[in-house]
Amino acid sequence: MRIEPLDWKHRALLVDLFQALAPDISNYSFANAYMFREMERGIDSVLFDTDIYLIGRTRSGECYLQPTVPPEKIDWERLQALREYGDYLFPIPEEWVSAYEHRGFTCSFNRSDSDYLLSRNDLSKYPGNQFQAKRNLVYQFKELFNFQTQELRIHTIPAAISILEQWQSQAKGEIGETDYLATLELLNAYEDLDLMGRLTWVEDKPAGFIIGEPLNASMCVIHCAKADTAFKGIYQYLFQDFAQSLDTQFIVVNIEEDIGIPNLRKSKLSYHPIGFRHKYICRWN
Repeated sequence: MRIEPLDWKHRALLVDLFQALAPDISNYSFANAYMFREMERGIDSVLFDTDIYLIGRTRSGECYLQPTVPPEKIDWERLQALREYGDYLFPIPEEWVSAYEHRGFTCSFNRSDSDYLLSRNDLSKYPGNQFQAKRNLVYQFKELFNFQTQELRIHTIPAAISILEQWQSQAKGEIGETDYLATLELLNAYEDLDLMGRLTWVEDKPAGFIIGEPLNASMCVIHCAKADTAFKGIYQYLFQDFAQSLDTQFIVVNIEEDIGIPNLRKSKLSYHPIGFRHKYICRWN
């Protein structure tokens, strides 16, 4: 058994393991793990044993193990020997829970951890009465501002970083309290992580960007969206434009969790999710 700090050298291994799972939980993404690896919460290490686990930590100081294989492939005897490295296992998809409970684990989920799932069609069109406010904001953005949007590429990363800096200046928390550093990690490794992103300019000024990637054959995840809120309606436009730019094979967009922040929960609920992907905590008894 050995433990190594999560690093770029683990990318190929973890990408292969995650793709084999065809995940619909945002945590099963190397980009997600990589961007938060030096933050207060997130994955910081890789544990190599009979099976491979990621070691993560929470803001409350707890540690957890994230499995990289489904229950039928786990060496359960060895897992028991690894309990000193994690207070629990997380995030466990709902379809795995019965296998963990059968092995004596107690499983539950925290709503704050649950990923929001949106219909790509809803996001790309904002149809019906429930999306009228979103449509109105997009209309106002398009009427008020002279804008252009392009694919985010390596040569426009400095423009995206300038947006991130502007966003941080408007944020309520300090740099260490927001996801500024995690987003900066994502931007700096954008091309190597093989991500997909969009960048919007208003009057030749960088105004907003959005970054995501495929999770499986029919689902994309949005890892971050940052914009200058001086441009009314820009966030609603960014989400719609991203959905419209996706290949038709993608029918669901995962916008990750709200981590229990009331305003973030309110914002994500306003996109009328078609479901949630709960992430179970499975504790040893």
